[in-house]
Amino acid sequence: MLFITQIAYNGGIAPLSENPLFGPPSYSLLKMGANAPILVKTDFTNQWWRLFTASFLHVGIIHLISNLITLYIVGKCQLEILAQ
Repeated sequence: MLFITQIAYNGGIAPLSENPLFGPPSYSLLKMGANAPILVKTDFTNQWWRLFTASFLHVGIIHLISNLITLYIVGKCQLEILAQ
């Protein structure tokens, strides 16, 4: 759901030259809480919350699909191990 919000917030998917993973442009991700060390460390901004919000953002559709596949495989293996 958050990925759809990212795309809607930006107004569409960025060109492949900017984001080859079929997702929003980097400025949109930064506005939504992506991790940028200069923003986290600087005393002027001190945006420590970016350390947590960045884990919920996806760079693109390919990134989202690869995460879903990985969660499925790991979850299936854990289910087999814990069901014994």
